[in-house]
Amino acid sequence: MNALEMGRWAVLKVDTTGKKIGVDHVVDVAVVQFDGTTFVGEGRAVVNPQVPIHPKASAIHGITNERVATRPLLTQVADRLAARIATRTIVGYNVAKFDVPMLTKDLEQSGMERLAGVIRAVPVVDVLLLARHLEPAFHSYGFEAVASRAGVELPKKDGRALSHAQGIWRVLMALARKQPAVFDVRDSDFIEYAQSLLLPSRAGRTVERGYDV
Repeated sequence: MNALEMGRWAVLKVDTTGKKIGVDHVVDVAVVQFDGTTFVGEGRAVVNPQVPIHPKASAIHGITNERVATRPLLTQVADRLAARIATRTIVGYNVAKFDVPMLTKDLEQSGMERLAGVIRAVPVVDVLLLARHLEPAFHSYGFEAVASRAGVELPKKDGRALSHAQGIWRVLMALARKQPAVFDVRDSDFIEYAQSLLLPSRAGRTVERGYDV
């Protein structure tokens, strides 16, 4: 039994109005839950960011200003989404540099500091950093490029956070098959290893434009 089979995971993907944390806001957030490698639930919410969506961001994730105009606010769905994350380990792609900071800053600015703190306290496995560390010969670490190199066939690109979250999990599983020694440990040891990659000396350059990976 490897680390992935032992842990409790919450795969997180956030799409936004742009790339600037503290300026731009969440428009789509998805969480997919696994107990071990067994799917146990998922949640997704398209929300009204109350600011215009940058055209470049909209072109990538497909969400328009017209679509979000009648959607609920992040504050109205935050409790439900946070409940899917608490007590688990967050998994994502560039999640430490983009998804978690973007989501928690948005929550803080909406007066939900407690929920932001709950999410920040959850350990993180960043699949981007794992790929950089385990596959240093890759020429590109964009999400689709890494998925292709890992032999993962992604669903037709629709920009939706939920399909990307599902794809992130498949990439992580592919890395585990390719590098079994890294994952053939207790889940707590694997999480500690993944957390160590967040340190600047180990992590290397991460993707700055969070919405285009």
